[in-house]
Amino acid sequence: MRYDKRGVGASQGTFLAAGMHDNVDDARAALDALRARPDVDPGRVFVIGHSEGAILTVALLAGTAPAAGAVLLSPTARTGEEVLRWQAHRVAGDLPAPVRAVLRLLRVDIVAKVSRNHDKLRATGTDTVRLGGVRVNARWLREFMAYDPRLDLVRLDVLVLAVGGGKDIQSPPEDLTVIGWLSTRPAPEPRR
Repeated sequence: MRYDKRGVGASQGTFLAAGMHDNVDDARAALDALRARPDVDPGRVFVIGHSEGAILTVALLAGTAPAAGAVLLSPTARTGEEVLRWQAHRVAGDLPAPVRAVLRLLRVDIVAKVSRNHDKLRATGTDTVRLGGVRVNARWLREFMAYDPRLDLVRLDVLVLAVGGGKDIQSPPEDLTVIGWLSTRPAPEPRR
């Protein structure tokens, strides 16, 4: 089963107003609908997510959502804010030499600009904000930047296949080792 995000395709809702936790709720509703189908064995359902979808899969399955396992494609094991800075650094280093030269000439530091945008986003309380003249989903970005999948990876009680690559610009490949270690650890006891 595959579905569109809120406000995309035929889905109702507003894409720019949906937070990351709304996306987890939507994934839960999709999983519940799939498991309720008479032609589906609910005990054999796996959840597959790519990039953001991998993050949503971890958040979903660390909660009460039942599944047989998870397939995480380009997953991360660090906060969203750390991921965005890593992506900016990775993209900046992979730009063609002439583009890097122009950025140096104009004194544009992409990683520093991303960090300044994070500060602007954290200072807002609205669903959307303009960054560089473009309206972005501030609510989703704030929730994503604050989310740390490591806290949920230790709570997973399902089979996990995590796949990434050395040339991936979505997620740090070294996070696969952390995911493997965390997803096999016993979950911590809840605080009383």
